[in-house]
Amino acid sequence: MSRRIEMSPGVLIKEQVKQLFHNEFITCRNFEMPDIGASAFDLRLGRSAWLLAEGQRPSTRELEKLKARSTEIKPENDSDGEFFLFKKEEIYLVELDCSLYLPENINGRATGRSSIGRLDVITRLLTERSTEYDIVESGYAGPLYQCVC
Repeated sequence: MSRRIEMSPGVLIKEQVKQLFHNEFITCRNFEMPDIGASAFDLRLGRSAWLLAEGQRPSTRELEKLKARSTEIKPENDSDGEFFLFKKEEIYLVELDCSLYLPENINGRATGRSSIGRLDVITRLLTERSTEYDIVESGYAGPLYQCVC
């Protein structure tokens, strides 16, 4: 079954991104729909993460095998809520709260925005069959992951 939605070519505007949420091409498991900027939205961390036992590149690893060889970690809790405690010089894979069911005529791109400047970490987006970081192929259906190092 081909899933398509009519959108003008180019970078999507705020209303088009909202339409993708409303038509469930983008879904969130634990949180409400995020605030959407001019053509982007922030991706929230989910509730599953792994301390990676080895480095990885998206074109050479399958995420299920990588997760199986790594240590799963759970969020910690305090009076402010749940959080992950990431340690310096470690690499983590975190499942994000959003999943995508992109139409065949829409792809995606992620940017790390202020993570290096504010937090001194590098973040990269991965999908189940990534061939490069921060790119979501058109028609992708599945969870999103963040590599944090």
